[in-house]
Amino acid sequence: MMDWFFTAPYEKTAVRRGDPLGMRSFAEEMAERLAPGLSNRTMDGRWLSILCWALQQSNEAWQVLGVGTNDEHVTTGEADRELYSYLRPLEILWLARTVENTSDHGKGRQVPGVRAVRRWTDGGHGLERFGFSPDSYARYRFTGVYGAYRVALRSLPGLTTGGDGWRVGPVGRDFAEIVSGKVQCSRTHHRRRGKRSTPEQYWQRKFEWNKGPFEFLPTAISKPERLIGSEGKLLERAVFLGPQTKDVECRHGIRRRAVVEAAAKSSATTRHGLFADIARTLGGGKPLDEIALLSPFCELADAGIAAMNACWAAVREGGSAGFANASDVLDCIDVADAFDVLTETARRWQSERSNSGSAIAVADALAESVIGAGGNRKRRFQALERHHNQFGSGLKWLALEGATIKLLAPIRGGDAGQYQFRIGALCRLGVQAGIISAMPDSLRQSPEFADEGDEEDTG
Repeated sequence: MMDWFFTAPYEKTAVRRGDPLGMRSFAEEMAERLAPGLSNRTMDGRWLSILCWALQQSNEAWQVLGVGTNDEHVTTGEADRELYSYLRPLEILWLARTVENTSDHGKGRQVPGVRAVRRWTDGGHGLERFGFSPDSYARYRFTGVYGAYRVALRSLPGLTTGGDGWRVGPVGRDFAEIVSGKVQCSRTHHRRRGKRSTPEQYWQRKFEWNKGPFEFLPTAISKPERLIGSEGKLLERAVFLGPQTKDVECRHGIRRRAVVEAAAKSSATTRHGLFADIARTLGGGKPLDEIALLSPFCELADAGIAAMNACWAAVREGGSAGFANASDVLDCIDVADAFDVLTETARRWQSERSNSGSAIAVADALAESVIGAGGNRKRRFQALERHHNQFGSGLKWLALEGATIKLLAPIRGGDAGQYQFRIGALCRLGVQAGIISAMPDSLRQSPEFADEGDEEDTG
């Protein structure tokens, strides 16, 4: 019915973001068992509040000003575009509100597209699209804030009606009411005579985005704090409890709470150590069967990514025009150490995987090929290169061509990111909801909390 609405990406996640070792499918499976109904980008309860408000406002405005119908079940491509066209300017004006009213211009907060918005606030560049190019403005429905929270808006109980991701439900309306008390924006919408204004023009008139007070903004990612008052209580209700009338949603809330509480008790200093502690806690002293392989899998995946990045860095430092001498790269201490660690983690994987009786083909293949290469540096590199070419997707990595190693990915796109399991994002929500008092030590430097505004210039 409402599943049509801009809730799926243009292409598969693995293609868009990259899956260098082909392990994303299992990583997502584990993430869904640990933090069901969320994504790695669902990390700021404040954005849930803001988005519920923006959804309520944009839906009501579209019903009056958009296609001119009150039929909530229109499923045309035109309606698809029209509906989101009223949400997107509100998302971006909240970025502008954050940029203009924080001392660091939004740095360190979840503000995807901030560079484009800063161009707009600094000089009005690209007035009709807030500083974005046409292509990046079109992609923003997936790369922007709604794209980061659409899974939660569809999955968390009560945020949207029937989990459609668009029409706010009872909990969503409570969130929206909190935001309504913090900003100056019209609560009623009327069609004007004459030429219809664009959504961008409309919201710049109706939403007084640069009028205070300004203490209510997207929060600093690296310094999570409990959301005070009713907002924190609503966040706890939505993420960590679930309604008693729907067993599956209640179980999901209980699981998310149990994972956060287990993470808070852990003294681990590494991600895979944290995951081992969570698995044991949830299993009552022995690893819970369904996530028993999470820790060795994470360690193997992290070691594989680290080896790829060490090789990439060595080629960049030792070569020119995208090439480097293979022997120089493979003799690099950082590269040799990274492959030693990868071999050790591959052996651990094989041992724990055989004890569990489970099989994960892509991890088995990586471990077998790396161990089979022995101590020969060239064979180690070839094993990782072949695994990447066979199982990976997205940007390609490096290629061994005779006596040289060649860069294949663009210079800025060479570093591969760690696989994520939603735990950092979930624990941050746990702090904001008052479930735990602070982030676990092992997650404080998590790449999940990278400044989205600095990662990509979406302008």
